[in-house]
This record gives sequence, structure tokens and C-alpha cells, in this order.
Amino acid sequence: MNVVFAQNHRLDDQTGIRHVTFAETPEHLTNENTTYVVWSDNQLESYFNKGHQLYIPYSRIKKEHADLDRVFVYFDLESFLFFKKISEEIVSQSKGVLRFRRLVDRETNSSIITEDLYVLSTVFGVPEEVKVLKSKQQDHPSHVILTVLFDKGTLAHLEYTFDAGERIEFEWSGVKTILEFNSEEMNPFLPTDHSSLPLVYTVDSIIEHAHKLSPDFLAEMDRFHVLVKGGVEG
Repeated sequence: MNVVFAQNHRLDDQTGIRHVTFAETPEHLTNENTTYVVWSDNQLESYFNKGHQLYIPYSRIKKEHADLDRVFVYFDLESFLFFKKISEEIVSQSKGVLRFRRLVDRETNSSIITEDLYVLSTVFGVPEEVKVLKSKQQDHPSHVILTVLFDKGTLAHLEYTFDAGERIEFEWSGVKTILEFNSEEMNPFLPTDHSSLPLVYTVDSIIEHAHKLSPDFLAEMDRFHVLVKGGVEG
């Protein structure tokens, strides 16, 4: 059976194809043909090694989980409905300029930047050069800015603000193409015939985009973590 750990304010459980059942403890997982959803703040370890196929946010993964069987990792940006639509428009083009701004709660783990850079690389290619500028850690709000050159020819400005609230702004300028998204607008995606609800994911999207957990996968994520800290790759 599939067991998906999700955030309750992120999950759209009305429009997905799979029927899901919510579970509060491992004892509630009784039907092999059912996809279960568990809120991500529940005790993760109690679901390990029980034969279930687990889908877990990257922020919850630890190095000691690397060798666990049947565990998949997902990233919220990659699972958002808007990102799938906008990346499908971009993938056929190789060069452009990306401006990406994200407001995240100050309590959010800074690994969100590593996650986003990895996800963006699936669309724009290998980050060949990353330059990082940070405000003082004690500042409120605090800021992190990355300038990234991807090997497919896109130059990106990624801006993170850690404060109260959540917001994503995404603008990509390519040859004869401008794509925009703002999670605070009712119809944020242009062209307008591709609009969708902001900052939500479905269980279907999580399962479709999840990555098999392995030591090699975590090693790759470590390389992206080094880049976010100011390293250079390529």
C-alpha cells in the first residue's frame, strides 16, 4: 500500500484521481489496496519497516534513513500543480532568465533552498555556477539570494525571505515567451488557460514526482547543499 506523509494545508484531496484515506497511526493501515495519507508531523519512525511504500517530504529525511527499503522522497515545489504546468511550457526552450521569489515561514528549515535548486535543475539543467548572498542570521526578516547559471542557458535570480507567511513568485522570460506565476493572485499563471490553484499538491502529484531514497540520492542532494552554501560545480 502507499502511505503519503503530507502537510494538511498543502493537500488538495478533492481533485486527485486516487481515493485516499486518512490515518492517524500505523494500526489504521489495514487495506492493501488503499492509499493512506498521514499528516507529516506524526511519528515518522513508527511507519518504517512495515512493508508499506512510504512517500516522505525531503525535509523529514535523515542520513540514517538512506538504506530503508520502499521509501520515496518528494519536494513540494516539484509537486505543486502550478509548477508542472509552467515547467511543461519551459522544457522545450533552452535559454532564458528566471526570477524566483519565495516567502517562507521563519521556522521553515533552510533546506527548502536546496530542495528548490534541485527541482529547478530538472527543468533548466545542471547549475554550473552559484553565487550566494545572505543577510545576517539574526535579522528579521532574513534573506538569502542566489544567482545561478544553468548549463542549458538560463540565468536565474532566486530570492528567499524567511518571515511570517508563504508566497511564491515565478517569472521566466524566454525567446518570445514570458511565463508568470504569483500565488497571491486568483489566476496567477499566464497564459490564462493554464491557471490552477496556488501552492497545493495532490497525492497523485506526489507519487508521480517522488524519488527513490538511496545513499546515491542523498549524496546528490549533498552536492546541491554545498552549492547553496556558496560552492561552485562544473
